[in-house]
Amino acid sequence: MYDFFKASITCPELSHKLVANSTLIFEQRNIGYNGECIPIIKKDGSILTDSKGCIRYKSPYQKAQLDSLEIRVYTNHKIIISGSIHKYWNNGISNNNNFNKTNLIEAFNKLESLLGISLKRFQLVQLEVGVNLTLDQTFESNTKFLRHCFLHKTMPFNSGSNTLEGIYLEAKHKEYSIKLYDKTSDSISRGIHSENNLIRFEIHYRELNCLRRKGLKVYTIQDLLSNDFASYICILKDAWDEILFYDYTTSINNHNYSNKLYWVDNLLERSSRSAFNKHRKKLKQQNSPLADLFSKMIRDKVNILSKEKTVPHKQEFTYHINKKPKRLQTLLN
Repeated sequence: MYDFFKASITCPELSHKLVANSTLIFEQRNIGYNGECIPIIKKDGSILTDSKGCIRYKSPYQKAQLDSLEIRVYTNHKIIISGSIHKYWNNGISNNNNFNKTNLIEAFNKLESLLGISLKRFQLVQLEVGVNLTLDQTFESNTKFLRHCFLHKTMPFNSGSNTLEGIYLEAKHKEYSIKLYDKTSDSISRGIHSENNLIRFEIHYRELNCLRRKGLKVYTIQDLLSNDFASYICILKDAWDEILFYDYTTSINNHNYSNKLYWVDNLLERSSRSAFNKHRKKLKQQNSPLADLFSKMIRDKVNILSKEKTVPHKQEFTYHINKKPKRLQTLLN
C-alpha cells in the first residue's frame, strides 16, 4: 500500500544516536576536499546569493544507505529518512508483491530496532500510496493497457523507463503525480519473480496538504501506522476515474478517441477547454468494461490489504472477465 516516504525531525539527541550507530556507514556530503563549504550554483552557472549579496552555501550533511532507504543527518541536527518502506520490507529488492498493514508495522519496527531510535514522531514530508494489480488476458498486455492511458485530468502521461522501476507512465501535477508501472517488465529485467501482467498504480504526494484536505490524518509516521488502509479506496479509485482511458476492447463511435494526439494536440492545445470536456464526457458515456473492472480491482485490493493480517510475499490476485454484457454487469455489481 504505502511505498516511498520522506520524513524528518530536528533533534540533537536522535542525530547523535544515529551518527554513533556502528551498523550505519555515513559519508560526508556538501563539504569540499579541504573542509570548506560549497556554494550553490544556479542553472546559468552563476553563484546563488541572498538579498544582501552574500553567497548561499549548500547544507553539509552525513548520508547513510540502508537497503532502499537513505538517511541524512545535517549539522543543525535535522534528520531526513526517505525511500521505499515496501522495498525495505523485502530487504531492498522490490515492491512487486502485496504490502499490508501488518507488514508496514513489521517494517518500521525492524527499522526502529536497527537504528536504535523511535520514528513515530517524525514528520511526514512526502508519501506514495499504491497497489499492485494482476491483469488477465482480457487486457491483452501491460503495454497495450498503458498505451491507452492518455491523460490524468488534463495532464498528459509521459512515458519512460529506468533500471529501478522499469516501464512507467507519469502525469505530474504541482502537488502530486499519478503513476502506472509495468512491474512485470521491471521484474524480468532484474531477474525477480513476478506475476504475469503485473501493473502498479500509485499516487506520489510531494505535498501532503492535498491528502489532508481529503480528511486523512497524515502528519507523522505514527499516523501511517494508525490509519486504516480502507481510507484510501476512494482516493485511488477517484484518481483512476480521472484518467482519460480508451477501452480498446469495445467499439466506440468516434475513431479519433483512440488517438492520444487527438486529445492532446487537437483538443487541449488547438481547441477550447469546453470542446475537450464535451468529447471527454462523450467518451465517458461509452461502455468501458476495462475501466470499470480496473476500478473494481483497486477497491478489492485495498479492502484485502486492509483486512488481512499477513500477506505471503508472492501472493497476487487475478481477475477474470467475460465480455458478454449480462455476465459483466453481474461481475461489476
